[in-house]
Order: sequence, then structure tokens, then C-alpha cells
Amino acid sequence: MGVGRGLVFRAKGATGGLSILARLLHKATGIPLGQGVMFINAGILLLAGLAFNWERALYGLVALYIEGQGIDFVMEGFSYTRSVYIISDQAEKIAAQLLTGLGRGVTAFHGRGMYTRQEREIPLCVVTQGEVSPLKELVYEVDPQAFLIVSPASEVVGRGFKPLEENP
Repeated sequence: MGVGRGLVFRAKGATGGLSILARLLHKATGIPLGQGVMFINAGILLLAGLAFNWERALYGLVALYIEGQGIDFVMEGFSYTRSVYIISDQAEKIAAQLLTGLGRGVTAFHGRGMYTRQEREIPLCVVTQGEVSPLKELVYEVDPQAFLIVSPASEVVGRGFKPLEENP
């Protein structure tokens, strides 16, 4: 059901009823359509659980979660790339290791810790999912105390990934 609804949403359509509210919520707040459908229907299921039977309402919540994931998968695709922010006192050494060890480019942002007030460079490296573990190993070799933030990158266009000319 989630895949079907995702195809409808991807074609800029709506299935009627609450999906129209989800589309309005997406437009107003930027919440992904799958999550919007899930939030709206979850509210209804919680009310049904209060009025009727909690066990059935919980089964409904599981089904809603799966449907929401299906919608978001069709709308946004599955991300095979990750962006990694590295917070460390050894930023230069880590960047050099990533450039030579992984063959990936690294961009550094200037940052300041709000608690420590310490100024530092924060390297950003975009890698494939399969390169996350080797990246962690390389970082750990240089600085076992490093702090990493690994996030899905929904689309990566450019050298080493999808060519720019494929994207109109």
C-alpha cells in the first residue's frame, strides 16, 4: 500500500481524504509525505485505541509505519551515500588519511565548540555506505577520541558519484 501511495504522490496526485492533509502538511512544514500520512493516521489510531481495543490499534500503528516507509522509499529512494562530519583535534591528519586511504575528497568547515569555546576545523567527507566502516577505522587510528556524525545523503552529484550532467 505504501509503494502504491508513494507512486501516486510522486506523480503529484493524492488518494483523497487524509493524504490531502499530508500533502498540505508537507507543503507547510517540509515533513516527508510518508511521515505526514503516518502522523495523521497514528492520531486516529490512538483515538481508536482509547475508544475500542489497544491491541488492534498497535497492529494498525505497525502497518502505518511500514506504509510510511514505503511511501518515503518511492518518493526519495534509498540512500547509499553517507555524509560524515568529523570533530577532532587531529583534523589535518584525519583528512590526509581519508584522502590517501579512501581516495575521497574532504572539505573542512570552521567551527567552534559552544561548551569548550575551542575553535577547530570540522572535516566533511561523503562516502558510500560500504566505505563507512573503513572511514571509521582510519579515523580511529589517528584519533580514538574523535566524534563522528554519520548521516544519509539523499543525493550526491559530482565527481566520484553520479555525474552532474545526468541531472537536469
